[in-house]
Amino acid sequence: MAPRRKKVRSDKASASDATTAGAAMSSGATAENNVHAPTRRNLRGRRGSLKDMLKMPLDVLFEIFGRMHPRDLLTLARTSKDFRALLMSRDSALFWRAAREQVHGLPECPAFLSEPQYANLLFSSFCNNCLKKNAQMFVWEFFVRYCSSCKDKLVVKETFYMRALKAEVQAETGIEEPLHSTALMPRTKNSYSMVPYAHIPDHEVLKTQWKALQTAEEKISFAKMQVALVKARIEPARMLFQWKTNELQTRSTELEGMKQERLDSIIAHLREEGWTEELRKMDYTARYDFRTHKAVRKPQKLTESVWASIRHEVITLMEQIRDARIKYERDTLWSKRLELMYQVVSTYDASSGRRNAMSEMQAQFADLALMAPFRALVDAPLETNITAEDFENLRDSIPALRAEWLEARRAELLELIPPEVSQASKVDLSLSLAFIGFECNTCSRAELRWPNILAHSCLRSKYRADMYEQQVGEVSSMNFASAPWAGNMDDILFSNRWKIARSIIATLGKDPDSTMYEQMMQYQARMICLSDDGDVFEVGCRQALGWREAITHVFATEDGYPGHRAKHRWHVLDASETARVIALEEPEAQPEFDLSYPFFGLEAFYPSASRPKFCCAYCRHSTPKPITGHCISSHGIENPCIDEDFYVHPDRRGTLDSMKPVYVYPAKNEDGDDTVTEPDTLAIIAASVPNGLI
Repeated sequence: MAPRRKKVRSDKASASDATTAGAAMSSGATAENNVHAPTRRNLRGRRGSLKDMLKMPLDVLFEIFGRMHPRDLLTLARTSKDFRALLMSRDSALFWRAAREQVHGLPECPAFLSEPQYANLLFSSFCNNCLKKNAQMFVWEFFVRYCSSCKDKLVVKETFYMRALKAEVQAETGIEEPLHSTALMPRTKNSYSMVPYAHIPDHEVLKTQWKALQTAEEKISFAKMQVALVKARIEPARMLFQWKTNELQTRSTELEGMKQERLDSIIAHLREEGWTEELRKMDYTARYDFRTHKAVRKPQKLTESVWASIRHEVITLMEQIRDARIKYERDTLWSKRLELMYQVVSTYDASSGRRNAMSEMQAQFADLALMAPFRALVDAPLETNITAEDFENLRDSIPALRAEWLEARRAELLELIPPEVSQASKVDLSLSLAFIGFECNTCSRAELRWPNILAHSCLRSKYRADMYEQQVGEVSSMNFASAPWAGNMDDILFSNRWKIARSIIATLGKDPDSTMYEQMMQYQARMICLSDDGDVFEVGCRQALGWREAITHVFATEDGYPGHRAKHRWHVLDASETARVIALEEPEAQPEFDLSYPFFGLEAFYPSASRPKFCCAYCRHSTPKPITGHCISSHGIENPCIDEDFYVHPDRRGTLDSMKPVYVYPAKNEDGDDTVTEPDTLAIIAASVPNGLI
């Protein structure tokens, strides 16, 4: 089979050729012997309907042209050479002038432009330079329409060469007035500073014409003519700018009218479908969202077919607005009810006496609001009238609810204890045992103890997925109250130091299965580690450690040296040596209790991570800075005292529990000589430590 020939495309095939080709195809001719007729495009309207228009009488044509818009005349002139020749001739200026008069308020055509040029500037959408469509950037001073890229290239700030030509003309003619138009435009895109811009094509024409001049008379005449032309352009440019501004404003008003008409029609359809009440309840934000929705704000008449196409979208929008309104009304009502509840709980707490550290470790207002009795009141249906008296009726149940909450937290923490801990203990575990501790996965705090862990800030968060709980957290925050208990036990781990703690407690002669944390805190005992861990002064000494410091010491050394536990050997100091160590350990007077200590200086005394947090016993005020000034100014307390007028937050004791390091020296060193302490070292000489052990 012979290869197919390429199709021959001819845009100027005559009707006779098309007829001949049709006859050949009808007689069975093969494709190889045919020249295919050009494929016709699908065009709207009848093809060739204007071909006989030029055969009409001239008076009819003149009447038609005089009633057309200038934009239509431009389009007609571009349809064929005949129309172009007719409409671009000087004799057709009358048609253009009559068409121009159809446009309301349009200024007269400037003398330096022809009627077709004037119409092309105002009503053609093509860029005057690159012919790109939809070019809407006018520079009236230069009477040009450009696209953005051409404007940036052809309209520029006056260059050195432009100023040089201007200086040359002034030197040779004595005329100082500008020879080309300039436009004041912003220096940069977002600048308010206006600078003169020039039109490069105008400058190039001016430069060429100037260079062609020979005599001084020609140059002076040319310069005067250019000055007159620049002045003649000023008023037409101003009038065109004003006309275009009015046109845009008029068009904007028309579009707004069409949008309003469409909005009214949509609202009428919605009322018919039962959305009258929701439309009435719309607030400003909802009305704005509705008016600016893409299906509503379109400047197009709303017909039944158009409504059918956008109905689902508009109904979905109304449902979203309704849901947002209901949520806002519900949140507002929750907030009001929670405020009533907060006042009741605050009054109850105030009647129980001044606040103390235990106040931070019980169920707070936010925790009570999440419990069933109070939540049932706050989350009651919107139409139910809930008053402060309803919350007052639950006032007597607050102690029982707090006890219930405390037991629930105790059960949650007990579930975190691994089975091997229970197997190692001979009795039922209690969270108050000295070796029971927890670690925070969020802030890496270790040795969180019961019940202080209930006040740990990482376990209380106002950010919740549940909308009711989120509202509770926000009301708590506004009243400077604690956020609700997070309930996420993934943030808490059981301390991996429990074996070390049991060993240390047993070394001190206590039973790990019965000794409570508070008992160990009151137990006055000090010990030194005799293991070779590198923490030795040249003269040979060891730091005296309490039971908690001993746990930290072992954990720190084992962290870098696995299996190091067997090497730790302990020596417990006797009572007199322990008393001497404790006397040296006593911390200095804390500056936050000193009224003369400057409020701004505490940050220098305490690092931010270890600063304590002080809480007022009379209100919710708390701060890491000295609080005595608050007690004096806000509550009239002359001499504020700790644990009476203010207290330390149980989760932020910071450096208050830290002691000065005290070192222990043996009475004799390995050689039998007396040991000498360094002058800057707090130390004791312990006779109970035999020489050679250190």
